[in-house]
Amino acid sequence: MPPGVVSVRALHAGDGPWLLRVESARRSVEVVLRAPTPRIDGDMIATNVAALLVAERHSLPAPRLLGADVDGRTTGVPASVETLVEGSSAWPARASVDHLRAAGAAIARVHRIAIAPSAHLPLRERPIAVDDFAKERRLGKMPTTRLLDRADAVIRDVRVTAGAPILVHGDVWPGNLVGQTLIDWKTADGAYWDAVAALNTPTECDPPEHTARRDEFLRAALARL
Repeated sequence: MPPGVVSVRALHAGDGPWLLRVESARRSVEVVLRAPTPRIDGDMIATNVAALLVAERHSLPAPRLLGADVDGRTTGVPASVETLVEGSSAWPARASVDHLRAAGAAIARVHRIAIAPSAHLPLRERPIAVDDFAKERRLGKMPTTRLLDRADAVIRDVRVTAGAPILVHGDVWPGNLVGQTLIDWKTADGAYWDAVAALNTPTECDPPEHTARRDEFLRAALARL
């Protein structure tokens, strides 16, 4: 291990990002290291870095960037180090209304930030841009339902009205919320519809009971289109 690093722990099923404990003569701190893995490439590392810089500039609830080498010139691979957000991303089985409202308020703070698309924060057409479940259903690579097919047809026929692009997290779910702080900004992007977000989920959600909630959310979105 590099000098000063006394422990390393993988945070995602035996893979990165990694939790590092770094010690010096004066103190001991824990930080999060991000570098490419089979599911995370250099572009995602760069997006996470760019998003954290925007988050800090606007005092958003997010980790703070400590250092980065997005070109890999010094470290050999794209990498970044950020502060550790203390707490747990585990949500109660039945979250209270106050808990949900607080989380929603934290997300809303992000979505008020107007930002022009850039190389590392591009305008995207859906959340978690590395996946396109709607396309997989169209190609027959994934089972589908009448509701999902109808929603896909509506979305593909809607003309987008251009507006000022805003920053969104791109992968909001309980696992990326520690308290009311958003972590894992590697897919941050511009604005998109609720229906597009609902379409970019597996046909059968995990856990299965979330499928009915997704479908209810999607029906509401379609009713407004």
